[in-house]
Amino acid sequence: MDKDDLTWYLHKGNTNYGPYTWEELCRNRIEPTDLVWNDTMPDWVGADQVPGLPLRVVPDLPFKQEKPVVQSYLAWSILVTLLFCWPLGIPAIVYSTQVNSKLARGDFDGAVKASKKARTFCWISFGLGLVANAIFLMAYYTGNYGW
Repeated sequence: MDKDDLTWYLHKGNTNYGPYTWEELCRNRIEPTDLVWNDTMPDWVGADQVPGLPLRVVPDLPFKQEKPVVQSYLAWSILVTLLFCWPLGIPAIVYSTQVNSKLARGDFDGAVKASKKARTFCWISFGLGLVANAIFLMAYYTGNYGW
């Protein structure tokens, strides 16, 4: 029997479609993983096993690897250096600037370590600067300069 004379059905995903003539079936966007069936077949078969059926083949695209995001803390490093404790803010700036250069070289682990060190120095600088500023303000407003 000629395939043009048969009634065809299409199974895509979890849904059956049809009946179709051969010409109507060929106009569908059929992928190799879809199933087709007609009265002469004992069971559903893969669309890629039906001769002459035009298939929509999705090309394999090259895998695009996302660049990992590692926070550099550069803005925070500059702020804590200017506003809180510059002796510890400077190492924070140094480590912050190393993050992007290490990522550019492909050293992800080194970038993560530099980021963690920059964050640590930022927090220590913030904490010590906050304590020092609090002591200074208390001494200023109580009049106990001690110098």
